[in-house]
Amino acid sequence: MDLVRDVLDSQLIDENMRPMGMVDGLTIELRDNAPPRIVFIECGFPVLARRISPKFEPIVRWLGRRFGLRRGRVMRIAWSKVKFVNIDTKVIIDAERTPALRWEQALCEHIIRHIPGSQ
Repeated sequence: MDLVRDVLDSQLIDENMRPMGMVDGLTIELRDNAPPRIVFIECGFPVLARRISPKFEPIVRWLGRRFGLRRGRVMRIAWSKVKFVNIDTKVIIDAERTPALRWEQALCEHIIRHIPGSQ
């Protein structure tokens, strides 16, 4: 499997087929006398900022702590929870029980519900 091509930037889909963000990063464990292995999928703005430039990550984390719903934290999903990788990456978790949908829930609660006809 070509990790960068097949996994990175793919859509994450939960066990209920609900989109829950993108794969922004991968954590790989290096082991003595064994091949490297993937440990986590990472999601969140700090990971994306790190990919653009490591200098941006502390700024994005600070902004997240100051203003963000996830407080600048990265969401990690264990590789053992990955069911399959195709166009999308399906994981065996419920998006509702993770911080992945906090922005969506906050937008619905604070903005969308106030728009006439949105309910």
